Amino acid sequence: MKKTNALLLLTIFTLCACSRGKASAPAAFLPSPPPNRTTLELDSLAPAGCLNLANYFSGINALDPALLVTEVSTDFDLKSTWAIRANFRQLMAYTNFRLSSRPLADFHEFQGVMQTDCETITTVGADGAEEVYKVKNFSRDSITAEHEDGRSLHYQWLGPERMRVELKYSVYDLPCTKGNPIWARLTRVVDWSGAPLTEIPLPESPFAVNEELLQHLAESVGRTTAELFAEGPGSARILLVEKAREMAALPVKEELLACEIYSPPPPIPEEEVSAFSSRTLE
Repeated sequence: MKKTNALLLLTIFTLCACSRGKASAPAAFLPSPPPNRTTLELDSLAPAGCLNLANYFSGINALDPALLVTEVSTDFDLKSTWAIRANFRQLMAYTNFRLSSRPLADFHEFQGVMQTDCETITTVGADGAEEVYKVKNFSRDSITAEHEDGRSLHYQWLGPERMRVELKYSVYDLPCTKGNPIWARLTRVVDWSGAPLTEIPLPESPFAVNEELLQHLAESVGRTTAELFAEGPGSARILLVEKAREMAALPVKEELLACEIYSPPPPIPEEEVSAFSSRTLE
């Protein structure tokens, strides 16, 4: 099954506050960027001493729409007080893995955010509904905020043409389990420098992908990670971007889209039970 079909099936499994559909007005104190601007300097994004997402998102949306934006999922993890099925873990890794590039005009994530100084961040949904996140940590180049239900978001300025995004949200393995919440944490690096990304040296590259995520990705499509790497200088390992993209585009294994059916083991033959009982009594 193609990844697009898997994503459709997972919409009933996943509750995610990753993005909103309605754009908010640019922050009043953000100056209008010159046409065809391609960079965002930190000074314009943190006027109150903390990174301001309203500034950041408005600035990104005002950049040259032809800019090529590269998005890399660098880490993904699931945590729960309940057991997590291996098949679900693989399926979620497959669904959340991104290593792609597209024009900024086709990148609609950075919309629908308002911020009150260094206190709260408000996301605005397509229906106009607002959700408030309380700022927990901040600096001039980063900010972390948490919703009262435990969801959180973290953004970090890595340079004039690059940012890191970390989102924590809840997912549910329905209908395969009883609906116990599972916390997902997804980390991505977004880059609009336009520089081609063909190789990712591990672990020193800012785009370095966690190898456990790559392992789950490979398992989800019935492949191995060996085909993803080349040997670099010394003992360095290099992730081949095109190979990773090809693997991520493969159809997910069909068994990951179904719930495992428990089959009890066959009964032990009566003579074996008797023999075991005799040995135990000796």
